[in-house]
Amino acid sequence: MTYFTESDYQLLQNEIDINTPQAHALREQMLNLHRQIYGRMTEYRINLFPNPETSHNLTQATLASPYPKSNTLSLIYMRSRAQAVAVENLMGRDGAGVIEEIRAQHHPAIEVRLSADYLTVELIIAPTAWYDQQNLIGKLTFKQHRDHLHKLLEKVPKACLGFWSGITPSDAHINLTRVPPKPLLYDFFDTFSAGRDWLRIGYWYQPDQEEVSAHNINHTLLNHIQSLYGLYNFITWTSDNNFRSFYATNP
Repeated sequence: MTYFTESDYQLLQNEIDINTPQAHALREQMLNLHRQIYGRMTEYRINLFPNPETSHNLTQATLASPYPKSNTLSLIYMRSRAQAVAVENLMGRDGAGVIEEIRAQHHPAIEVRLSADYLTVELIIAPTAWYDQQNLIGKLTFKQHRDHLHKLLEKVPKACLGFWSGITPSDAHINLTRVPPKPLLYDFFDTFSAGRDWLRIGYWYQPDQEEVSAHNINHTLLNHIQSLYGLYNFITWTSDNNFRSFYATNP
């Protein structure tokens, strides 16, 4: 039995009218998924928090696209509010001291997204999260960290990796069923540009796949979120994971 039905996916082919009974039911399905997943994330020691831009834990926007709205429903998990304020202030967004001014697009996040074609779970660092993108580039100037990244990518088998934008996979993505040899992977990351490219690592499931059936969906999403969280911690700037100065000297 599928968790989301064909009619759920079809509803997302056009912009959702949230006032319809069908849209309300679909939103409840997504919120129920959030309650089940988020209730278990602390058990997995995943220190992420719902998107502070919305009080309902659910948004029609996605960090995968530059457009403010898309035909999607998304659950976005990111830094705590206090950490988000601190980082946005470091980015020069002084207004971020007002909690309503925090923007998820300025931060790395793990997003669970339903669209007309896929249920997706992925780690996204948009170009607007340039502070963390610069941190990653600085960190990858060190061989031991490049090697650690290679090991972390081995822990997300069958994920898609790339630098594209949009809610569907790009033909240019790398399939991590087999992680590329280290020299090829490092050459690939050398093409990544902070403040210009999206960084995406995740999974795209079609409606009828067994992994996202009603029986398996929680297990599948939690396992992926746990694996992606290791990459999230590797990339995300903190005072203990601060490599931006090396980006400044090696732009």
